Amino acid sequence: MDTNYKYWKDKYLIILFIVSTLFYLVQHYYSFSWDFISFVLSGRYWFNHGIYFEVWDPPLTAILISMFSLFGWKLAEYLFIIFVSILFLISSVKLSQALNINSKIFYLMSLSPYVLSYGLINGSELLSVIFIEFFIYCLIKDKSYSGVFLGLAFLTRYNFIVFLPLLLLSFKFRKVLANLLAFFVIVLPWLVYNFIKYGNFLTSIADAYALNVKFRYYFNPFDFVNVLYVILFMLPFLLIGLFKLILKTKNQVVNSNKPNNVLSEKHVNLVILSLTVLIIYQYYITPLKDVRYIFPLMIPVAYFSAIGLMHVKRKIGVYKQILVVFITLNVLFIILFGFKFKNLKEDKYEIALDTLDSNNLSACKLYTNYWPYINYFGKAAEPAPHKGVVEYEINEGSLILLFEDSGEPEYASNLTFLNSKKVLIKNDMFILLGSNSSCKEERKVDYTYLSNLKRTVNLLNNYEINTNPCFILFSNSNIGEKICNLMNYGNFSLDSNRNLA
Repeated sequence: MDTNYKYWKDKYLIILFIVSTLFYLVQHYYSFSWDFISFVLSGRYWFNHGIYFEVWDPPLTAILISMFSLFGWKLAEYLFIIFVSILFLISSVKLSQALNINSKIFYLMSLSPYVLSYGLINGSELLSVIFIEFFIYCLIKDKSYSGVFLGLAFLTRYNFIVFLPLLLLSFKFRKVLANLLAFFVIVLPWLVYNFIKYGNFLTSIADAYALNVKFRYYFNPFDFVNVLYVILFMLPFLLIGLFKLILKTKNQVVNSNKPNNVLSEKHVNLVILSLTVLIIYQYYITPLKDVRYIFPLMIPVAYFSAIGLMHVKRKIGVYKQILVVFITLNVLFIILFGFKFKNLKEDKYEIALDTLDSNNLSACKLYTNYWPYINYFGKAAEPAPHKGVVEYEINEGSLILLFEDSGEPEYASNLTFLNSKKVLIKNDMFILLGSNSSCKEERKVDYTYLSNLKRTVNLLNNYEINTNPCFILFSNSNIGEKICNLMNYGNFSLDSNRNLA
């Protein structure tokens, strides 16, 4: 394939780009996503003296949103979406060139209903896959800076560390070393920031691991429905592509007298196969099997499906008719299911804040089960406390604002429990617990999940847990914990406190 291919002049690619970008923009306009808002808040915290910061979130999405804040924070959200969509077009075309498949077909297969539904609604899914596509492109092209893009992917989603072994597919010691160094150089500034602000290089990573994995006291089974959702109407093409690839691999083994060509194809297939295995493994070990946690699978699915569709194009004369049916099915699916956006009615949060203001409570410390939304509208708010410390927090002068439709915490819908506390305001949208006699001043919310967990456990049980990131990450590896403590605190030793929550 011509590597100088002018994809920005290809009308089919541009049409696909415009349609998909418009979809993402409309989706964002009608949705009010928890995760996207959290990234915006973290960006504000760094670059606009914000009041809320989620330590456990990787930083890159928030940083990129902040890049566009010169045009206003609301517009920055939409400019970020356009920017990511442009990057996705570029990464898709570049990867298709490395994979030696038609760019238009690969990009079309990449814009599945699944990718459109989950790519940008939460902010980071599509961005993380873009960096993985650039990473694979560089890996196939045998570049010494592949680790740069893996580092960027890691700073978008921490669980992408699972792809680090792919660097070994360079098959050259110096290349592997160079790529590892490139990965480390990209990640290092964020580790240094963590050390300066929180005293440990791995604070954010440990916080994310504790929140999403270590202290998840359940493990959902592998959900094959989510895999089918990624594939959907590409299934026939995917099966044809896999079958064709198996036959080609068999022929390559038999006709091993074509070293140059065959070696390149084998390398590509090895990279894609290894990527697929690691994606499935990462999804399997994740306790919560949310459908968006298998998002990187869209890359091998698009690859094998594109191979299958290209084979159909060569062998069958009704290719255009099949393509029309395929596109029509995808459009219908998006209309029926993809437009069920997360519209959470912004007005109820504004009404709640107006109520606080009219009762002279807007400066009080506030806990709520919708804390990102409340922070988004300018009021510092912290996650709703554990049921066992609700009374303590009220007596300390804090307010607790609960919206009943969240499902969390479980006591938010327990009217008997709530009515037994000091109820200040109650209506059909929310209930406000607290006292008029005392009001604790609000604070900036930038503490770690682990520090808050430690405080809660101590209040409930008078029990001191160990929240050292080195212990959280490496409690099952003595040497790992010792090395981590040495790098952070200068002590090659294990923590004496071995208490977990």
